[in-house]
Amino acid sequence: MSDIFYRIKKWKRERKFRKQIAVCGCRLNVFGEVSITGPQYITVGNDLRINEQCGLFGRCGSKITIGNDVTLSPGAIVLASGYDVPTWIATGKKEHLSLETVIGNHVWLCANSTVLGGVKITGEYVIIAAGAVVTTDITESYCLYAGVPARLVKRYNVEKKQISKCDIKHMTEDEKWT
Repeated sequence: MSDIFYRIKKWKRERKFRKQIAVCGCRLNVFGEVSITGPQYITVGNDLRINEQCGLFGRCGSKITIGNDVTLSPGAIVLASGYDVPTWIATGKKEHLSLETVIGNHVWLCANSTVLGGVKITGEYVIIAAGAVVTTDITESYCLYAGVPARLVKRYNVEKKQISKCDIKHMTEDEKWT
């Protein structure tokens, strides 16, 4: 009997989510409460799995676009705006910038990870580790990013079916921070 109640609750959450956002693909799975601001600026593709305490914050004309086969683990946050820091420093006024945030296909945002406004994750099969903060674009596919700010830590070689660590000790300073 409790399985029926769980399914009804899940169906209601998914229906609410679909009604809130601008465009939503098929096979949506919503597990728990999700915080959404600026739903008219959010577009999601097929096979989105979004867990409890996640946040999608699009506002001030800032757009969030999420591709197909994306998972947002508990606590994952996607932002689509930020302050104009040079103006804030010069004038003391905090003004929001309209930024577009893109999460591509086959991306997994692990627990409590954050994607800041204006970031584009266009690589496929990208994993953002738990607690990581993505501050720059990610174009590489089959990789794992971790840390604050998020940096490339592992690559997956599809042909050899191998995972290789990225040796940060032997990278140049520019490579470490890209």
